[in-house]
Amino acid sequence: MITQFFFPHVGGVEKHVLQVARELVARGDELDIITWRYDDHLPVFEILEGLKIHRILDSGWQKKNLRRLRGWVGTGMLMEVWKGADVIHFHDYTPLIEWYLPYLAVNRRTYITFHGYEGYPVPRLSILLRRLAGAVTKGAICAGGFIEKYYGTACSSITYGGVSNNVPERSPEREGALFVGGLRKDVGIIGYLCALSILKEKYGKNLKLTVVGDGPLKEEVLTLAREKGVELEFIGMQEDPSPFLARAQLALSDSYLVILEAMASEVPVFSYYDNPLKKDYLLCFPGSGEILGIRDDPEKLAMDLAGFLNDPGAYANKVERASVFAREQTWARVAEMYGRLYAG
Repeated sequence: MITQFFFPHVGGVEKHVLQVARELVARGDELDIITWRYDDHLPVFEILEGLKIHRILDSGWQKKNLRRLRGWVGTGMLMEVWKGADVIHFHDYTPLIEWYLPYLAVNRRTYITFHGYEGYPVPRLSILLRRLAGAVTKGAICAGGFIEKYYGTACSSITYGGVSNNVPERSPEREGALFVGGLRKDVGIIGYLCALSILKEKYGKNLKLTVVGDGPLKEEVLTLAREKGVELEFIGMQEDPSPFLARAQLALSDSYLVILEAMASEVPVFSYYDNPLKKDYLLCFPGSGEILGIRDDPEKLAMDLAGFLNDPGAYANKVERASVFAREQTWARVAEMYGRLYAG
């Protein structure tokens, strides 16, 4: 597998690759990971849980001249690792195009998983590069049904991620709302803050928001929270947010992995979107019917939150159904999808 970021870097793609890789190794596959040495303190090579991890390039690779040439050279230096591989699987188009493209004549047994999206409206260059990546690989897994619609890339299979088998025990005392993810405009954090402010002012419900994550909007989020009187706690990026989910009264999320993990821990989920792509992203999720509110208006989202807080027992059956659904979405099941892809 070739992926731009990998453990110990924290993120949804990183978790997906690590969990699928663990499952494949547990089934007897030999697996090498080629990834970026984004931190110069990381080892160039290590073995982790049976995974052979090879790190190429240096931390400044993305900002240097001749970036693609450097990437191609870095991958070429590991030709003995990937040349005879039965399968080469890319996670998104960046490592395929910027690290591997000249070597397609050497090994064409290539597959790809497309993760996430690049904002809305979708940049034309992103559409072009995804289609190019799809055209030169033998099959693609798409993380969400929206990808075919907005990018025009054919998907052999669709995944929404998975949950681990060791879901934390539900805490008897739960409080506050939890947001997990990057602090960017495309993940709804501003809309959630506005909804919590309305919830406090209009419905008299004061919910503390715990943020597990970081990103370019951190200062803007802090300022907005102060202006709107929303109590805020920053935890920072965490490899495993599940212990925080287990203690949360509810989750505010528009990310597949976080939604699944929250549901598995019987945490009610509320989601916000602010563009048509994000709406489709949420509604194509098979468990969308168990999300207690999917709104594009902070006023309506605040109304949904107030309804739940006033009578949480009325939603107990829905929360339980969501938990049953989420616990069925195991990483082993996702790994089976990869196996079927390779088998044709």
